[in-house]
Amino acid sequence: MAATPRQLRETVAVFTRLLGHRIRTVASVQTALTTLERMAVDIAVLDEDVGGLTLCRRIRRRAAWQHIYVVVLALIAMDADAKRWYAVGADACLHKPFDLRAYRQALEAAVLAVARRRHYTASRRLATARLAAPVKS
Repeated sequence: MAATPRQLRETVAVFTRLLGHRIRTVASVQTALTTLERMAVDIAVLDEDVGGLTLCRRIRRRAAWQHIYVVVLALIAMDADAKRWYAVGADACLHKPFDLRAYRQALEAAVLAVARRRHYTASRRLATARLAAPVKS
């Protein structure tokens, strides 16, 4: 599938909604950052053509966004290209053009991973609270 970034966004959005998920599409890194600031986001689907690498780095630098699962849609010619994405914090890379089954599988993996991350974070907070609580004698 050859597509412009807008066509790709629209296709991904329609398919994501058909799978029962909510999605918000944006056309720039700045708009994405504003959206991340204002909304609860669990999964980010990034396109390398729209500053995805920059956005992935920014997501991974922010402590409040560490739970976000990052799926990248990229033209990956060699293993080194995929390694670059994983090095900046991507959780999954799909090669463009990508198969919608592969996208569905990536989303399913993302949903499970986010649930595990949230559970782990909540468990750590509880353990920290217990450690910080005064011991009664």
